[in-house]
Amino acid sequence: MADVIKPGDKALFSGIYQVIHGKKHAEAHLVTVLYGEVFPVCLICADKIQFELAMSAVYVKAHRHFKRD
Repeated sequence: MADVIKPGDKALFSGIYQVIHGKKHAEAHLVTVLYGEVFPVCLICADKIQFELAMSAVYVKAHRHFKRD
């Protein structure tokens, strides 16, 4: 089972996350979140929402082949 992430948590990984709405007003969908960003609340179901990491990915500007020191 994937770790469930709640609004207000910080992203430990950049990547694509599946969003599941608590009030079922929307189908599950995917969003991109970058490392360190705070997961938001939904404008309709507020904090009755959860995120699950579907696929992690390194942000291009943070990747060692593209990052300038």
